[in-house]
Parts: sequence; structure tokens; C-alpha cells
Amino acid sequence: MKVKVNSISTEEYPTRAVRPKNSRMSKQKLLDNGFNPLPKWQDAVDRYLKELKQEVK
Repeated sequence: MKVKVNSISTEEYPTRAVRPKNSRMSKQKLLDNGFNPLPKWQDAVDRYLKELKQEVK
């Protein structure tokens, strides 16, 4: 599936809430406490698209 995604800056996205420049959360505490790392978001998108293809058939 070909999709074009256009990136925009935070300033270009209208919202009333003030957002920090970097709001990523650290997963280090999960790793330190023996949890397996979460899959990357790209993996989740890939699995979702595969599911959609199965539903279409």
C-alpha cells in the first residue's frame, strides 16, 4: 500500500494545549525491572496492515 505522509512542525499543527518539543517517555524503568522491550511502532503498523489485508479477502 503506497501512502504519502507529509510532515509538519508543531507550530503548524493548531492546538490550544501547549506541547513540549520532546514528549517521548523513557522506557528504561521497564527494562531495569525485567520487562521485555515494547515493539517499535513500525512493527505495530505492519501487523495492522497485514490484518486489514486478511479482512479484505
